[in-house]
Parts: sequence; C-alpha cells; structure tokens
Amino acid sequence: MWNARQQSVSSYLCLPAFKTRDGTMHVGEELLPDDVDPDLTAELDQLTLAKIATDMLDLPTAAKKAFLAFPIHYTTFGDSVARKQCLDLLGKFPSSWRRRLIAEVVGIPSDATTIDVRLVLGSLKPKTLGVLGRFTIEQASFSALREGGLLGVGAELSGWDRGEADLMPLMEEFTEAANQQKLKTYVHGLSSLSLTTAAVCAGFDHVDGEAVSTLVDLPEGIYPLSPEVLYQRLLDGED
Repeated sequence: MWNARQQSVSSYLCLPAFKTRDGTMHVGEELLPDDVDPDLTAELDQLTLAKIATDMLDLPTAAKKAFLAFPIHYTTFGDSVARKQCLDLLGKFPSSWRRRLIAEVVGIPSDATTIDVRLVLGSLKPKTLGVLGRFTIEQASFSALREGGLLGVGAELSGWDRGEADLMPLMEEFTEAANQQKLKTYVHGLSSLSLTTAAVCAGFDHVDGEAVSTLVDLPEGIYPLSPEVLYQRLLDGED
C-alpha cells in the first residue's frame, strides 16, 4: 500500500489468491460468490490466517519491519465458534509479529453502532497493532465510529464498473466524512494512474492496486515510491 504523502511503501495487504487452470488469478473477495454463506467467509478467514503464519516464517530480513494488514470478515464475529477459531490462530502468533499486524474488518454494515464495532475491536486489538474497517465507497458518514477505536476506514474499488467520473465525487465524500471523525483513510483496487491520482487528490492516506504495484508472493520490505516513478511506468507502457 502506497503512502503518497510520505512517498513510500511500508505496509502490505495479505490476500488469499487462487489461480485457475486457465491461468486466471482470483484474489480476495473475488474468491467468494455474491450470496456467500458466512460459514464460507469464516473458513476463508481461517485459511488466510494460517497462511500468514506460515509465510511470516519465510519473510526476508528486509520485510520484517513492514506492516502487514489482513482481511477478516465482520460476519465471522457473529459466529462464536468461527470467532474463537480465528482468535485462537491470532493468539498463537509471537508477540513480535502482533506489533506489525493490522486487522482489516471487511463488510462492516453501514448502520453498525459504536457498540457493535467495539465488540469486534475488543477481540482483535489485543492481538494486533490496530484495526481498520472496510466499507463501500458510498459510505458518507462515520459518526457512529467516532468512539469505536478504528485506526482508519477504507473501501475496495476493484469491482467498480460505473466509470471514473461517477467515482471521484464519492471518493471526496468518503474522505471528508472520515476526516470529520479523525480517521485515516485507504482505498484498494485502483486500476489506473488517473484513479490513483484522483484518490490521492481526494485525500486518501494509503492507496493500492495494479496502478501502484503488482501482486507479490511475500512482502518486499519498506521502500521509497515517488509519483514520478508511477508516471514513468505509464510512459514506459507498464500501466
């Protein structure tokens, strides 16, 4: 994830991925059907955490100072068994890992109350550095989350199909609503340099997607990344 203001990459999002026989790579929420059963999302959360535990052992030295975010679904916390299984997996991580792990709760309902969010965060915060909340880009109010304890809020745009002109005002409304509650912001799935530029101009603190970086098997550590480098990729035909 690119921090445009600091012009660096210091955090990575750990996503489940699956390659089909024809070579197509499906990542994150693409692995789930539209009307997904909460049991399936809970199982995916557990598999993701188990894979992180394995990969953390193989991290190169340069990557061991980077922050690692991982998705976990809001619905998983509605099932006591699934919740316990995920928290037990997190509890087995060494304390040195927890100082670099950030949980991203996916699918927080737009009408979630402060109490709802606190219950989820209360489970995750002792086992991580902090917790993010992923919403839809149409979310225009975070007033109920002021006291919830979230580090920040974000959205996923990889499935956006209504055109960039419709998206840009929504990005501005999203960041304005978050800023009113003093929440950091991020956005996933930016597929073009124009969208990346729009997201930065709208005020998002962290951005990622194909326009910023391709998928990697393991984090590559903290490194500088300037806007000039991104534009050079466009000129070189990489974007």
